Amino acid sequence: KASKTLTYAERLELDKLTPKLEQLETAVAALQQSLNDPGIYQASRQTELTDLNQRLATTQAQLDKAFERWSELEEKSNA
Repeated sequence: KASKTLTYAERLELDKLTPKLEQLETAVAALQQSLNDPGIYQASRQTELTDLNQRLATTQAQLDKAFERWSELEEKSNA
């Protein structure tokens, strides 16, 4: 039977996830703000645009994964 409470390691992980989520959310917002700048779409800035899009996709994926894990741990801690 699976334990319904968090292990010590899971509690530590949960404690670290909250600031990590905030950091990733801030990073995603900053990248989105950069992509809102019309100047980024100039032909001379294509490399920068590509880099921003890749960084946004990577950061968003990290945020999604961290949020999923946070949700799992929160659900387990409230069981």
